[in-house]
Amino acid sequence: MKNQLVFGERRLHQRKECTFAVKIDDTVKVYQGHLRNLSLSGALIKPPTQFKARIGKELYLTIPFRNRGGDITIKGQIIYHRHNGMVVVFLR
Repeated sequence: MKNQLVFGERRLHQRKECTFAVKIDDTVKVYQGHLRNLSLSGALIKPPTQFKARIGKELYLTIPFRNRGGDITIKGQIIYHRHNGMVVVFLR
């Protein structure tokens, strides 16, 4: 089944609200941030204040599996940022 976009909505995948810790690795340093919401194609992350978000910056997110243990590390790119978080799209 193909996802239908609602007027004004740009997301292809439904987002799931969540609040838990996530590791942000910009290949120079690893930071601890907070995951705000998650979809199949990206995430909204609240980074620590010392993290310098820049549109286009590539990074790795390590996201824990809350119910079954373990984690997943996925490559992403910052496509938007503001005072309350940054939007990261997952790269293939």
